[in-house]
Amino acid sequence: MKLLKICVQILLLYGFLLVGEWLQHLLNISISGSIIGMILLFIALTFKIIPEKWIAQGSGFLISIISLLLVPSLSGLIQFPILFSKLGLMLLITIILSTILMILSGGWTSQFLGGKRKGAESNGAIIKSSHHNRH
Repeated sequence: MKLLKICVQILLLYGFLLVGEWLQHLLNISISGSIIGMILLFIALTFKIIPEKWIAQGSGFLISIISLLLVPSLSGLIQFPILFSKLGLMLLITIILSTILMILSGGWTSQFLGGKRKGAESNGAIIKSSHHNRH
């Protein structure tokens, strides 16, 4: 049952990708369809159009295998040695810096959101306990 739930959640995430690609072609914009899909997913989660629990296990699974998903991209780069001979060092520095920035921004964002969530939970507990003490 858990496997089926993960598959359905991954299909929901894939649906956002497809809608993003459809919008990209429909509107003829230069932003990648996958980026548009991520923005739509972000909006849907932010405004609680879809609950986080609808994608939590599926996205967690995809994150756990992300290194396997990136291997084909990296092996595809090896087929173009001219990229490395002319721009290799610059490309390597760009990849390393962008990876570090993504890790840091992801960590800071999760800590910020986790802090907000914990703060809201503790405020809720304080309000409940003070309300309970009045009666």
